[in-house]
Amino acid sequence: SSLQPRSCRNTDPSLTTRYWQAGQHAMTSVATAAEPVAALLPPLGLTRGAQGSLLGEFPVGIAAVLSWAFIWSGDAMGLSVMNFQQLGEQMIAILQGPAQRKMPADWSLCQCEYNRNEWLHISTSARAVLNAMDLSQVKQVLESLPCPHHTSGGYFHAREKYAFASTPEMVAYAWMPEYRATLADTCVVGHLVLMLLCSQRFLLAAGNGDQAALQSFFVHMQGIASILQLGTGDGMHEKENAHILDVTRCLRSSVFPVDGTRLRAYATQWLGEAFTSPRAAYAGGNPDVAAMRFLQSYRWHRGSIPFKERPCVPLANLQCFPRTASFASESCTHCCGALSHDASCFDAVWTFERCCQRDFDGLHCEEVRHGEERGEVAELVDFKCLPIEEHEADVAEKRLRTARDAVPKQESAIKQAEVALVEARQLHEQAIAAFEAASQRATKAVAALTLRIGEEDIAAEALDQANMKEVTKKEERKRAEEAVMAPRSLAAEIAEAERRHSEAVAEAQAKARATADRHAVARRARATEGRTQCHSDAQSAARASALELVAAERAAEAAVAEAATKATAALAAETDAKQELADADWSLELARRLEKTIRGQTS
Repeated sequence: SSLQPRSCRNTDPSLTTRYWQAGQHAMTSVATAAEPVAALLPPLGLTRGAQGSLLGEFPVGIAAVLSWAFIWSGDAMGLSVMNFQQLGEQMIAILQGPAQRKMPADWSLCQCEYNRNEWLHISTSARAVLNAMDLSQVKQVLESLPCPHHTSGGYFHAREKYAFASTPEMVAYAWMPEYRATLADTCVVGHLVLMLLCSQRFLLAAGNGDQAALQSFFVHMQGIASILQLGTGDGMHEKENAHILDVTRCLRSSVFPVDGTRLRAYATQWLGEAFTSPRAAYAGGNPDVAAMRFLQSYRWHRGSIPFKERPCVPLANLQCFPRTASFASESCTHCCGALSHDASCFDAVWTFERCCQRDFDGLHCEEVRHGEERGEVAELVDFKCLPIEEHEADVAEKRLRTARDAVPKQESAIKQAEVALVEARQLHEQAIAAFEAASQRATKAVAALTLRIGEEDIAAEALDQANMKEVTKKEERKRAEEAVMAPRSLAAEIAEAERRHSEAVAEAQAKARATADRHAVARRARATEGRTQCHSDAQSAARASALELVAAERAAEAAVAEAATKATAALAAETDAKQELADADWSLELARRLEKTIRGQTS
């Protein structure tokens, strides 16, 4: 939804429409992974192996979608790592817009990394060689230079080795600081001058009979031609940045004292118009050094040397600073800088006056970069130098003006401070009153808390007592329940006794009837017969049975009386137990109410 049609740098309306349609298609196909990224290429008129620079023509949203698609599917369309990186960089360039893709006003291919001293030493050597009447006079200087026999078609003295042909592409992205830093480390113009010096070194060796040295002379001359041809090709980057790639334009304002126009003529003289037809001049069977050496009539004035490097060009004393600086204290531009120099670099022997060019003695210099205050690159760079006394006077005057301008502000600040002080005092008084009120509330709160703690202790003690009473009542209730159960057992015993009494009475009555029957039989026997021994025995048995019957009746009556007595006692005990149970229930209910009341007070 963020994609919006927008015009491309390509002016073909149909191409823009196709890009837009392809972007909409890409959003759907890539998000669902319904088809490979390769299916997105035909609508764009691209094929596998397309160069990353073509993608730079896409609208921003389309380029973003495609780059995501490449990562999502693992299909980079055959692009190299450099081209894929360029895609991202070109997307950033499109997002930032043309206004943000400018180079600073003081940047050119003649800017190098001078802090390490290497190119400053080469610049100093170049002045010695170009000012010599004869190359043999500077043979030692030439032999001290880092000159390989073959350049391998690239910047051989840079920390990162790049081919000469990669220069236009790097310049196309020089609006980014990291690319400018890479180009400064590569030092295109420094390699141009170094190869010129190396060509003179091998020319001198060839003139002294070293036949292989002549080939190295032409190798370095071909390297010079490669740099001089930058910006003359048909590539997009070369056409757009031809004015930057032509290093002969900035040579006269660089640290290197070489006339670019004369150097181009020199390369044409010995390599031909197309730089493809090398030739040499001979004298006595060997190359004629005097005829083939590089000469120029241009003489530099110090005003043409870059401002920041001027105190180090040429190096005032080659022994002051090593050819390769490892620390800031070994760097000429750090120690002798025009804007500021580090006094800790020098001592009683190696003094500032001995080691630095003194163009700015007694001056205070400042760099003014117009445009950077708006967050853009510098559109104009000025250097302002004044005598130290005048600078100090200006500083004092500025301080005075600042102080004068500050007086009204300070007076206003004092008035505001007075008002603030009155308000602060009022607030202080209010704070004291609030503090006292808070202290009183705190005292009351502490007293209330103490009282509450006491009440809680009393409530806890009452609760413990209630719990103890409840335990006691539970025990009493248990005993009452046992007492209630006891009469029931006694009633059962009484019932059992009555049952046994009834059985005894029935048994006695049965025995009495039996005895009565026997008595009747006996009486009838006496009526019919006289008293016999058998009759006497029956009479005795009847009397014994009657006595037993009387005893049984008496025992039954005693048992009934005892059972009645026990029943009466059991009924009395049951009545007492019921009364105790009622008392226990009342006490338990009272304890529960007391506990409920205590808990309510505690909460």
